[in-house]
Amino acid sequence: MKYFLSYLTQCLCYLFFYSLVSNCYAQQPQPVLCFDFYGNLNANGNAVAMTPIDGVGGFSEGESICKLDSLYSWDISTGLILQDPANYFPQDHYTIELLFKFTTQPYPSLWQKIIDFKNRTSDRGLYLYNSNLQMYEQYTGTSSTAQPDTWFRLFLTRDASTDSIKGYINNNLEIALEDVLGNGIFTDALILFKDDSLTIREESAGIIDYVRIYDYPLSEEEIGTLVRTPVVNITGDISACPGDRLVLQANGADSYLWSTGETTSTIIVYPTMQDTISLTGALNIGCMQSCHSDPDTILLSTYHVSNVNLGADVVFCPREQVVLDAGNNYIAYDWSDGSIAQTLAVSQAMEYWVLAVDINNCLSIDTINLFVGLECEPPKIEGAKNVFVPNVFTPNADGLNDQFKIKWEGVKEIDLQVFNRWGNLLYETDSKSDNWDGTYEGVHVNSGTYFYTLSVVFDDDTEINRKGHINVSY
Repeated sequence: MKYFLSYLTQCLCYLFFYSLVSNCYAQQPQPVLCFDFYGNLNANGNAVAMTPIDGVGGFSEGESICKLDSLYSWDISTGLILQDPANYFPQDHYTIELLFKFTTQPYPSLWQKIIDFKNRTSDRGLYLYNSNLQMYEQYTGTSSTAQPDTWFRLFLTRDASTDSIKGYINNNLEIALEDVLGNGIFTDALILFKDDSLTIREESAGIIDYVRIYDYPLSEEEIGTLVRTPVVNITGDISACPGDRLVLQANGADSYLWSTGETTSTIIVYPTMQDTISLTGALNIGCMQSCHSDPDTILLSTYHVSNVNLGADVVFCPREQVVLDAGNNYIAYDWSDGSIAQTLAVSQAMEYWVLAVDINNCLSIDTINLFVGLECEPPKIEGAKNVFVPNVFTPNADGLNDQFKIKWEGVKEIDLQVFNRWGNLLYETDSKSDNWDGTYEGVHVNSGTYFYTLSVVFDDDTEINRKGHINVSY
């Protein structure tokens, strides 16, 4: 009666706050004992352990229902015992959960002992009989869901308020009976897989993944939460501009494993043209995790970007105007001078750039250089008489503008010197017919800005001395 009143009080309390929870056990049930068999027989977080009976089992790593885990195996005629179970849960009011399989066929009988309640002094207990769950000798299931050498979850519940026993295999109710004789009440030991001493060989070898023990009978809905596999999904953008990142969010589970190897709920990826990303997840159930979900998979891709192109560098004449066009494939433009139109009219020799944004908000950039051509009339040196000095030449051996060539008219003497930025003399001539080919000691200089000094004596014996700069570009 005390268990019934406790249960009723708990439910009434929850129902009073019905807006917060949907039933008396809205959260995951928590076991009072959990044996996971990671190299020992200890219960997690408790100074208590099971011990072997009539032999010693073995620990190994292997697959159970859905994942690689630590397992414990026992031989025929051996088993496990937990002494004094009343120290941890009520002997008549509980749930025992097992994930295991028998690895040998029952012989010579069809009986396979699962749980012994009476410290092996009675033939009664929980068995598999011909693959059917049976609470001997009161009730036998008929669905044959526990096939040999097949993993299954077993839940056995007993409710002290009604003396009812229920047995589930993989969330399916297999047996339900009124335990008026108290066969399901533990005496001084919980024994697994070892038969009583009254019969012969009603047992089999097997492997177990875990044991969970709860201090009350779980409902069918609660059992359903323990055996369910989560459904996960990935949210976030699946397309990005080249080089951009995507933030992906996992939903539907407590822990996650991405195909990238990451285990956080949020990851950052940098997709290439096409990348496949998958995700699985598990629920945290008591002292362990549920099976991992089926994977959710998405295909990431990058947008095709039409790179903006201003064309080749332009050679133009002073006082001319050049119109630069970024093309009409974009929704926004940003030029180096702050202009935002598709085109930009320019008249100065310099470098220009444009940043273009397409319909997918992807960016591309291009630059272009404008030079004053040799065949144009360059700006005159102040006070000169028909001396034309270009400001750029391209010594790339293409036959066009390959030399630093000054045009003279009315000049009888000259002295030209070219220096680098550190003041080193690279070229010198006093001949009007000589032109600099952009080399120093037989090696072409690097692209960049160089400086000259020029002295000129005209036919009328007037003189000028000027300094300037020249751009070398390949």
